[in-house]
Amino acid sequence: MLSVIKMDNYDFDVYKWKTKCVVGFTALLFAVTLLKKKYLIRKRHPLGRPWTRSFNKEENRAKHSWYFTILKEAALSDSYTFQNFTRMSPTCFEKLLKEIGGHHEMQRKHTKMRMCITAGERLALTLRYFATGDNLHTLAYGFRVASSTACLITRGTAIAIYEELASKYLAVPNADKWRRVVQEYYTKWNYPNCCGAIDGKHIAIICPPHSGSLYQNYKGFKSIVLMAIAGANYEVLMFDLGEYGRQSDSGIWCSSDLRKSFKNRQLDLPAPSALPLSQEGSLVHPMILVGDDAFELTDYMMKGYPGRRTLLPQHETIYNYRYYSITISCIQLFDYIFLMH
Repeated sequence: MLSVIKMDNYDFDVYKWKTKCVVGFTALLFAVTLLKKKYLIRKRHPLGRPWTRSFNKEENRAKHSWYFTILKEAALSDSYTFQNFTRMSPTCFEKLLKEIGGHHEMQRKHTKMRMCITAGERLALTLRYFATGDNLHTLAYGFRVASSTACLITRGTAIAIYEELASKYLAVPNADKWRRVVQEYYTKWNYPNCCGAIDGKHIAIICPPHSGSLYQNYKGFKSIVLMAIAGANYEVLMFDLGEYGRQSDSGIWCSSDLRKSFKNRQLDLPAPSALPLSQEGSLVHPMILVGDDAFELTDYMMKGYPGRRTLLPQHETIYNYRYYSITISCIQLFDYIFLMH
């Protein structure tokens, strides 16, 4: 009986020893796995790695950045170089910087570790990107910042420009503005009761992934469409931006808010008035837009007479001459916008 009890105690001790071995081996394996994972993480992000590369530090940025080596000097002595770099004059640059400088995206504070990137540097980098479409990695090297920082700067500055200036420069024209546009079209282009010329422009883009042929236009490249209403002095009155490049001008116009606002009389357009030289104001006509053949002919949209010029009656030829003179204002507006870039 005693021998049986001793045998049971021996087996129990062996079982405990084996259990401890298994637990110890499992803990050791877990520790080795954890240390290996930490080693791989540390190998990718080693201890003591500087927060930025040496050539991007503030002392090197102040000496070699394009903002300090090109723009600062050009603003004082070479306005042509400054305008070629930013597509605006030094005075306009300072005015824009003053208007958006108070936005939270432009305000950064100096710390004990490093000096912040100033609002002027942020605006200059963003304007250079808008003007040339250059690779952000290239601009990052030129302005002595990290590539990820350049991406954040361009995005933040674009948000600041939109939020600070949209209400002032992209506002829907009021009644006084429309009356001035109508008067300018009659004075400059000899076309009465016209409140704008409308046309579309394809803007080339890098096609988003998995978009198929949505952005493929008839010209053979990927684009989005800018549809704008131009004034007599080549200014943008209203616009619609972002439709797929595969759509035609007529399709975009029919589904746009611009058409709805004109069709439903939601704008502060001047009241219908008599055409010049009409007998005692007998010919009363509403305010209209002028568009090419892609647009519909309605009581708020005028088009040219179809057919060859040599086969048209004289009054239709004269009308087409004035009509095409107005459509040039919108074409020249687009040319001016894109030649600046």
